[in-house]
Amino acid sequence: MQLDSLVQEGWVYHDRESQRLAEELESVDFSAVTQQNLGPFLQLSNHTIGEHLGDWKRALNLAEKAISQVNESQISEQGFTQLAVVYYMNQQISKSHSAEIKSLQRSQDAMSTYINVKALLASALAGSGSIGEALDLVTTINQFGRGIDIDGAFNRSLAITNNNVASDLLGLSKLPNRSTTLMMDCAFAALFFWKRCGTWENEERALYLLALVHNRTKKFKQALEFTQQALKVIHSNGKDDIDEAFIRLAAARAHIGLDDLARYKIELHKADNLAKSSMDASLLAMYENQKSEFAQTA
Repeated sequence: MQLDSLVQEGWVYHDRESQRLAEELESVDFSAVTQQNLGPFLQLSNHTIGEHLGDWKRALNLAEKAISQVNESQISEQGFTQLAVVYYMNQQISKSHSAEIKSLQRSQDAMSTYINVKALLASALAGSGSIGEALDLVTTINQFGRGIDIDGAFNRSLAITNNNVASDLLGLSKLPNRSTTLMMDCAFAALFFWKRCGTWENEERALYLLALVHNRTKKFKQALEFTQQALKVIHSNGKDDIDEAFIRLAAARAHIGLDDLARYKIELHKADNLAKSSMDASLLAMYENQKSEFAQTA
């Protein structure tokens, strides 16, 4: 597959088939690396190989192979941002600082770029199991971001990072020490920053994430409240049957936790109908997998 196509299509399955994508990234024609596609390539490889596979040495080897194809002057702000992260995760601190400074030099919004580097690093630390370090860094950058009342690109960066960290922790079968606090803090921060910079769809999905996080931590009453808020956002702005199905599924899970089987059956019935009428095979499989995690306990 061509490099540009792989970068575009790889995000679709990077979390489900990380090893496959890693091998594909390593086997591309590196002569096709350009100033334009280097940054997106490094972003995908860092996230897939570093965070999902936990192999930052492998991610660094790939990054160095990619940057060898271009002159330093051709490396973009995004490219140096990703290099700062992969160097740091390999304990090459001076190279990390150098790459970070070079990303700032190429930026038209140095504040947003600076926050973006720290946000990506926090995500990398969380994905690698360094929960304490990630929590300290996320707390600091979120406080900083909240205190800046400007419409900067950093808002989107913080929204995405907080969303990804909370979602990644949510997917763990066992939560490490302090990870519950990190997951909860990130879910609330994702909502805050999406409300600053995103669409109503971003807002309702952030509320859905909060419902999932509260279900995971057995705070079922609060989870149900977040599902109701998410549905209100959808119905006030338009229609999204797929999102509504997943939200109602989360509501059904909360009702089980609250021992309200009557409401559970009502919500599950609504969710099933929406899922069957709106989802393709892959989404429906994801829906059924989520349902199987709790439906048998009802």
